[in-house]
Parts: sequence; structure tokens; C-alpha cells
Amino acid sequence: MSFTRFISGLQLLLLSLIIFCSSGASGQALPVEEEEYWQQKVDYRIEVKLDDRAKTLTGQEEIRYTNNSPDTLRDFYIHLYANAYSSKSSQMIKDYMPGTLFFLIGLRESKRGWIEIEELIVDGSPVEFDLDETILSAEFPSPLLPGEEAVLDIKFHEKIRKTLGRAGYTGDHYDIAQWYPRMSVYDRNGWHPDQFRKGEFYGEFGDYDVHINLPARYVVAATGELVSGDPGWIYNCPPESGQDKGEDAGQVYKKLHFRAERVHDFAWCADPDYVVQDTTINGTRVMSFFRRSSIAWKDSVLARGVRTIRWLEEFVGPYLYPQITIAEAFIHGGMEYPMLVMNSSPDEDLIVHEVGHNYFYGMLANNERDEAWMDEGFTQYQMFRRKEDMMGKGGMGGRGKHRAHGH
Repeated sequence: MSFTRFISGLQLLLLSLIIFCSSGASGQALPVEEEEYWQQKVDYRIEVKLDDRAKTLTGQEEIRYTNNSPDTLRDFYIHLYANAYSSKSSQMIKDYMPGTLFFLIGLRESKRGWIEIEELIVDGSPVEFDLDETILSAEFPSPLLPGEEAVLDIKFHEKIRKTLGRAGYTGDHYDIAQWYPRMSVYDRNGWHPDQFRKGEFYGEFGDYDVHINLPARYVVAATGELVSGDPGWIYNCPPESGQDKGEDAGQVYKKLHFRAERVHDFAWCADPDYVVQDTTINGTRVMSFFRRSSIAWKDSVLARGVRTIRWLEEFVGPYLYPQITIAEAFIHGGMEYPMLVMNSSPDEDLIVHEVGHNYFYGMLANNERDEAWMDEGFTQYQMFRRKEDMMGKGGMGGRGKHRAHGH
């Protein structure tokens, strides 16, 4: 019996945590007596408004940054992911178009998106900043000592791009990801101001309070639990129920409040045509969001989501968040976020893959920029192991079929 088949899923998760907690981004182990493990804490409060006519987001954000490190911090870095799609020759576009005259071909202006920082205030003082494509750099007004907290207030305006990569809009459908100013990670190896390119992410854990203001006709799927507002989950139910939202609500706006605790990112989807199905399994709410025309999603995705959560809890360990949402998206393949996955198809392997990412790297949150195997490696293993559990050893026809689907 191989080693991976010998250890249980929960032991695999614990082993991963030990590896992660005992090594830095470089993968070099540090003796416990030399340095105890720590993490920064970053809490967000975001107020954002979607203008679905101008295809823009306007937001105000408060970041409460707690310095749990033993170091005094003098500067800081913020990710502005949307700027990766602001020009024809960004590093992201170079990754998408290797070997071409990208500076001539590049990204059409009609498909571009970007984010502008209109104001940055730290602990009540306006702060000057520098921009390098997707990275904002600045200095704290006064050094941030170990154990201290800094409060950053940011006003931003964002042009949403036409769907490209992991986010954007297609018609009146929105997949909103990598959308807000997000603090870079500071760990024992220092800051990680990585430019946004094709690849994965590394984020700090914190609590998110997100207030979304958007036209009332939209149905919204999001990271986190609903605190207040009407996201459209009740009135936009399966067609045979006879219920519907009735007349177009036009540009009457509504406000939704979502809260997520101990997560490292927040994403959401909005579509006036979403149908919602949900159930609860072992205390976890499983939700499926799909467009009315996507008949293949009806009933099947919810059932596959339930099977996936049951299997992951048996194989890996308890799912620690209160919900998991599987939302139909216009992106290629699928992409995972805490409590939310965006999938382009109802395929069960894809669901297993993306929901599995809520363990690796969702609850683990390792540095998958430097150690990608701890993200895709574990998730691919989970997917193939489940196929083997279902079909028996050697019954894995289609091996590799969905390797390109997950991010």
C-alpha cells in the first residue's frame, strides 16, 4: 500500500498544516525554538456600488491591519489586481500571449478594466503612494510596532472588464473576483508584493463585512453568510414553482450585507436570471446558482455538491465554513474562493476539484504562489482518489480529462 493511501484524509490535512507551519515561503524549515509561528490579521469592511450601465464599481474600504509579527513595519503593499487588464502589454497579457507581438496586438481597449485609488488614509493621515501595475506601495505615517493595529481607509473606482481570465461581465452577468484593494502578505520572509500574473494567490486571514449596493433585479451569490438585504434567493426559484420576481425592478437599488469570518478573500456573482437551489448537510448549507436556460444544472449540481461535501468530510476532515456555493460563471473552467466556487459547467469532477480547493488552499491558505503543489497537487489527488473510490482501482477512464478546468 502506498504512503498516500495509508494515511487518512484528516492526517493528510494535519500533515499539510505541519509542513506549512514549519516552513517559510522558501520551504526551509525553521526550528520552533528560534521562532514561533505567527500570522498577520487583516479585517475588511467594504461598501461597494455596482453601476450595471457603466460597468463600474465604486467603493469605500476600511482595512484593520494587526501586526502580529515580531517586526516593526515601516512600509506596506496592496494588490490592485484589476490593473493587470488595463493595458495591452501588462505582465498578465504577456503571460496570455507568449511569443507574440503583444505590445501591438495586446488587449483591445473595449475589453480592458482597471482600478483607480482616489484616496488613501492611514490612521487619519493622508498617505502618498506609488503604483507599479498591480502593486501599490506606501509607508505607514509612523512605524507599526509589534502588536499594534493600523486602520487604512481607501476610496476606489473600478472599471469592470469584459470577461477575461477569472472575472468580468458578459451581458448582464457579473463574476466579481480580484476586485478590491487587498493587503499583501507579510510573513517571516517579509512582504510578498507579487504582480498579478497567470497563477495563484497568497492571502492573509481576516473577517470581511461586505455591503453590496446594486440594481434590485439581480440575484447574488457571495462568499460569506447573508446578514441583511434581499439577495433574490426566494423569489427567483425553479420555474415549475410558479414563483418569479415579476416586473423588472429597473434601476431601483437594494443593499446586501454579507459577513465572512476567518477567510482570506471575498468574491461574488450577480445575474438577474439566476435560479437558486439549496439544502443543508451536516450543518453546511449547500447552494447552487444557475441561469434558467442552463437546464443541465437543475437538481444535478446541488446533488453533486452534497455528494462532494460528504466525501470530503469523510476523506479529509470537517468542512469548517457554514456554507458552500456553486455558481454558474462565464469564466473558463472553474475558480475557487472561500465558500464560493465559480464553475462554467455542471461537471461533477469540476465540482469536486473546485470545492476541494476550499480545503486546499481555502482553509489552509498556504503560499501557493511559491508552492503550487500544495494547491493543485492536493486537489488533483482528491479528485482522482474519489474517482477510484467510486469506480474501483483501474476504473479511472478519463484520467486527466479535467486537469485544465481548475485554477
